[in-house]
Amino acid sequence: MKTVAIIGVAALSLTLAGTAPALASEELAKKDGCLMCHNVSGAKKAGPSFKDSAKLGEEKILAALNDKAKHGAVKASDDDKKTLAKWIASMK
Repeated sequence: MKTVAIIGVAALSLTLAGTAPALASEELAKKDGCLMCHNVSGAKKAGPSFKDSAKLGEEKILAALNDKAKHGAVKASDDDKKTLAKWIASMK
């Protein structure tokens, strides 16, 4: 019986872990000020929505995040930028 309970807890943990990066990425976007210029989806603000940017792919999104002319005010660390690029690209 303990084995069944352990397997159940492990499966639940893996399921929840799969949703955590998406939530963490939206929180990163809020924390780093991305939502001042971008919406997750919907109407364009100063920049395109993340959903529209997803079409570019992860590498181009990361390059845009590192472009000082476009995102000079971005406060995100390099690791946060990678997480954000991966999250945005997953919105295809």
